[in-house]
Amino acid sequence: MLLIVIAVVVLVLGLGGYLMKDRLFPAKATSYIEINVTPWGKVKSITTVDGKRTIELPAETVTPLRISVPPGDYKITLAGPDGSEQSEMVKATDDTPGTCCNIVFQQIDVEKVLNAR
Repeated sequence: MLLIVIAVVVLVLGLGGYLMKDRLFPAKATSYIEINVTPWGKVKSITTVDGKRTIELPAETVTPLRISVPPGDYKITLAGPDGSEQSEMVKATDDTPGTCCNIVFQQIDVEKVLNAR
């Protein structure tokens, strides 16, 4: 009977450890995501597509911004200058040095900017 209790305790602890491994030992950030927004934006969040992990953001999240991440599929949520939000899915891999995420909230009229002098 004691052996059965010990086996159940070991099984429960092993299963709990397996389920907690991502929180206790997060994956190493070996890739990065380069985020560019036109005209500019703020990164609100970066999460894995499955929602299991949230990437910690720096204090300042105005674009352009480079964030180190472990390989995986990510959902990036951004806020534009007018406060509107947009999300983009990206894949970060070890095979490429980095992944780019380019979002256009407002197109810049270059002629208008140049002739404004």
